[in-house]
Amino acid sequence: MTAVRCRPTVCAMAEPTGTGQTIEDLRARRAAAIKAKREAAGLSQRGLAMLAGITNSTVADIEKGLQSVSDQTLVALAGALNCEVHELFADPLVTKEAS
Repeated sequence: MTAVRCRPTVCAMAEPTGTGQTIEDLRARRAAAIKAKREAAGLSQRGLAMLAGITNSTVADIEKGLQSVSDQTLVALAGALNCEVHELFADPLVTKEAS
């Protein structure tokens, strides 16, 4: 049997948040919302990165749900996407249907 090694930050993603969702669920929802907002704005990952003052690889990792995002980066992304920070956590399918 192969031993599984994991870093605490990766293992912590499966921790429940108290809402029945895991950190991984929230990260995936945030990733999808950011990508949907970026595409709706007609921006490439590179374009969003330039507007937000971050690297395009950071945008790619965020959209894949691979990277944690600081409050500062969330504010920069929201500003670049002309939206409120809380909108970066919205379910893009629900938001699209409500429009």
